Amino acid sequence: MIKKSFFLLFLSCNLFSQNPSDIEHFYSYGTQEFRNIKTLAIQSDGKIIAGGGINNLSNRIYRFNVDGTLDKSFTDNSPEINGSINSIIIKADGKIVVGGKFNLVNGFIQNNLVILNSDGSLVSPNGSSNVNSGFNGEVLNLKSQSDGKILVCGRFTSYSSVSRNYIARLNTNGGLDNTFISYFDIDQGNTVEVLSIQTDGKILAGGNFTSFNNRSISRLIRLNSDGSKDESFSIGLFGFNAWVKSLAVKHDGKILVGGWFDKYNAINQNYIVCLNPNGSKDDSFSNETSFNASVESIIIQPDGKIILGGFFNKYKNISQNGICRLNPDGTIDSSFNSPFGLNSYVNSIALFSDGKILVGGNFVTEGLVRLYGTSSILSDNEFYSLKNNFLIYPNPVKDVLNIDSLIESDFEYEIFNSQGKKVLNSKSFFRKIDLSNLKQGIYFLKIDNNQNKNIYKFIKE
Repeated sequence: MIKKSFFLLFLSCNLFSQNPSDIEHFYSYGTQEFRNIKTLAIQSDGKIIAGGGINNLSNRIYRFNVDGTLDKSFTDNSPEINGSINSIIIKADGKIVVGGKFNLVNGFIQNNLVILNSDGSLVSPNGSSNVNSGFNGEVLNLKSQSDGKILVCGRFTSYSSVSRNYIARLNTNGGLDNTFISYFDIDQGNTVEVLSIQTDGKILAGGNFTSFNNRSISRLIRLNSDGSKDESFSIGLFGFNAWVKSLAVKHDGKILVGGWFDKYNAINQNYIVCLNPNGSKDDSFSNETSFNASVESIIIQPDGKIILGGFFNKYKNISQNGICRLNPDGTIDSSFNSPFGLNSYVNSIALFSDGKILVGGNFVTEGLVRLYGTSSILSDNEFYSLKNNFLIYPNPVKDVLNIDSLIESDFEYEIFNSQGKKVLNSKSFFRKIDLSNLKQGIYFLKIDNNQNKNIYKFIKE
């Protein structure tokens, strides 16, 4: 049993018309030592890097293969980190930047930011990409600019003993970029939680701050590329009355803001608001009475639809546990239904290049869980599973079909062709079935473990 518990969900865009049980993939690994997924990054090859919060003394960054299996070579290389991981980005050169709340990496002092090689190993402390002594406070969010420089925000006030209040920019080698200076005022409880980079290079910064360079600014600001305040953007006199936690720029340049607030400029606005590019409220976006709890993550699909994750369980009194999809105008997309239970929450959402959606959060209490609904859609390099903890992969399959399960007891299987004729049957002790002698076509696998009987459809290539 893997000793870290990951909670991830794959959603397929072409299944959004199905019921919640028709979600294509859901899986988690291990025990409760790893409490929840806070951050996700998807490599260009489709592999997934994940990190989050812990309740034991050490932690690692984990990478998953496209089929959902753990990339053990990466995990074996990755260093032990003595705290939580809040943000991960992948640089153009394949190196991985990790921010969080920690001060030891492999037993050596490394404060709140570390850079890994593409194989998971720690960049040499004396190497050109090291981050030296790091930040003096927690790192909450990372963003990579088009020029390779890295924006960092959090609860810190210095980087390698150089003053930087809540936001800094690093050069490609991990050194401080002295051309970027931003003047957030230091105050107890102040923090910059989230960043978003516009196509023009300007930077949106949200969090729990109330002043910038001795001027009142309530929890959202737009910065020029040098860190100065963009005077063309204004959120008015009152701004937000509580933390801004998530940001996304729509295709039309309008800005989605999510968080813990319920007012924007003293007007009721429950946990989500859409702003025009100049900071004024977009009245065409329907959301005055919307979510009943915080929005922690926002992703814009290529078609303009909006996926939101958080601690909510309702949108406009419609049940939406932890995740919701809106149309571009803010109305609910009724074809999308949350697959999660009432006590679930979502921290992070990412999109695959093929349109599938990756979700990280806290969905189950323990163990390895993968869900597969009733859809018969099959595609290359995918694995399928049911709520009773069985999964089969790959599908389509050439020679060997794998069966994974939390159930330790033996089980029987039978395979039928599309005409209903039984072509194979046996007990499987090694969780592998040799299909090399089967002809190409569609088959059905029946699994019986004396508790449940389930049928899986697969394609033999």
